[in-house]
Amino acid sequence: MPDSVLLDTSVVVAMERGQLPLTTFAGLEVFICGATVAEWLMGAPVKDAGKQARFQKFWQAVVSHIPTVALTNGICEDAGLRLAAARAKGKTITLGDGLHAAASEWHKYVVATLDLNDFEDLGAKAYNPLKSKYPPRQAAS
Repeated sequence: MPDSVLLDTSVVVAMERGQLPLTTFAGLEVFICGATVAEWLMGAPVKDAGKQARFQKFWQAVVSHIPTVALTNGICEDAGLRLAAARAKGKTITLGDGLHAAASEWHKYVVATLDLNDFEDLGAKAYNPLKSKYPPRQAAS
């Protein structure tokens, strides 16, 4: 079975902007979580009609077809605990990254992100697809 990757919103934005080819994830099982859906829609352009059209087209053609991992109570509790532990160490990390980290760990996925530091601080396996072609292999459990 191919490696499974959970796309952080930063990666989805980079793909929409043409900074990261869609083929980057060929051969991998790719998922997003509910946090990506909310963050994506929250970031919709509001003043530029051309950007709005491009944004909507990318949503319809790409993002809406990526399987979405549900944010269960367990994942949300795990995210809260990870974020609290990071805050106790003086780190401020967004709720979205906490939810991505928890979802990836619960499902044994690797997070594809452009923001490695936050995921390292949350104890989640992550890689930057702009710097590495393949995610680190998951250890068999």
